[in-house]
Amino acid sequence: MRKILASALAIVFAIGAAGTAAAGNVELANTADVGKARMALYYNPFVGPVRAKGVKRVTIPQTGIYCIRTKKKIDMRKVVPSVTVDRTYSTGADALAHWAGSPTNCPGSGRWIEVRTYRFSGGSVVAAGTVGFALIVP
Repeated sequence: MRKILASALAIVFAIGAAGTAAAGNVELANTADVGKARMALYYNPFVGPVRAKGVKRVTIPQTGIYCIRTKKKIDMRKVVPSVTVDRTYSTGADALAHWAGSPTNCPGSGRWIEVRTYRFSGGSVVAAGTVGFALIVP
C-alpha cells in the first residue's frame, strides 16, 4: 500500500514539476463556461489547466511566469484582462498574481498573455510556481 501511495504521489509531483509540458503541445479544449469572454483560464500549478476557453496552450519559461497562447489574436491595447489568485490551488496565504501588458518573457507577440505569480518570503516578494490563478479577457 505504501508503494502504491508513494508512486501516486510521485506522479502528482512530477506532473506539477513539469508544469504544462504536455499541455504545451496539445490545444486545450473549451471547457470553461464564461459566456462571451474572449479567453479564460483557470490554472492549478500542480496539474496545469483546469478549465479554459480560447486558450491554445500554456508554457512556463521560468518559475512564476506563465505564457498563455490564445487561439485568436487579441489586441492587448484594447482589452482589460483580469487575473485573480485562487487560494484553493495556491500554497501559503500570501500569493500574488498579475498580468503583463507587454509579455517580455513569452515568444512573439499578438497571441500571448503573460501572467506572473509571486509569494512573500522573509519580507521580500519572490517569483513562485505554487500559485493558482484565474485569468479572463472579456
